[in-house]
Amino acid sequence: MEGRSSSSGWHVVYDRKAAQALERPELRDVMHFLLGREGTASSVAQALDLTLNAAYLKLRALERVGLIHVVRQERRAGRAVKYYASVAPRLFVPFEAMSASDVEELYLRDHAEQARLFVGALLGAYRRAWGEPVSLGRSHYRNERGDTLSTFGPRPGETWSSVDDLSPATLFNSGEVWLTVEEAKVLQRELYALHARFADERGGRRAYKLTLGLAPVSCEETL
Repeated sequence: MEGRSSSSGWHVVYDRKAAQALERPELRDVMHFLLGREGTASSVAQALDLTLNAAYLKLRALERVGLIHVVRQERRAGRAVKYYASVAPRLFVPFEAMSASDVEELYLRDHAEQARLFVGALLGAYRRAWGEPVSLGRSHYRNERGDTLSTFGPRPGETWSSVDDLSPATLFNSGEVWLTVEEAKVLQRELYALHARFADERGGRRAYKLTLGLAPVSCEETL
C-alpha cells in the first residue's frame, strides 16, 4: 500500500483502496478500535457487537489494503491467535485519495451517516419510553417571541415534555441564532468545552449521541 510514516507517528494514506476502506463506516469502526493498540478478532467482535466471522472478514479487508498488520501471535488451545494493530497510531488521508468529487460531497456524506446514527438512537429512546410513536406528528407555529417553529411531537391538546424527569434525555433542535462575531466565538468555545466536559468514558455513565454545529448563514463579517 502506498503511504508514508513520519517520526511523529502519523501515516499518510495515498492508496485509494485504503482511503476508500476508511470511508466505509463498518471498516472505519474496526480501524479506530485498533489505532495505537493491539486487538484480536475476539476483542474486535466483542467491542463492536459483531460475530466472530464478521470481525475476521473486516480485519482481512483492512489487512489487505495495508492499514493494519499482525504484530504478534499466541498459542491458545492448540491454535495461533493473531494480534492486530494499525500501521501507525495516527492516519491522515489526503483529499485527493478520497472518492468524493469535492469537499461539499465529503461533508454531506459524513453528516448523512452521523444523522442516520443520531436519528436511530433518538427513535430508539422514543420507542423504549412510549412505544412506536404513531400518534405523533409535526406542528408548525409561532412562539411567544415571534419565531416560527416546526416541531415533531404529540397532537394538539396532548402534552408531554422531553425535559420531564421520566422522559428520556433527548434533544433535537435546529434553527438560527443571532450573534455578533464576538458572541459567535464565545459560543463556539463554550460548545467545544461542553463537549469535552462529558466526552470521557467513566464508570456509571452510558453513551449518548451528541451533534453540535455552528456556521454563519451569511459570509459577511465572519472570521
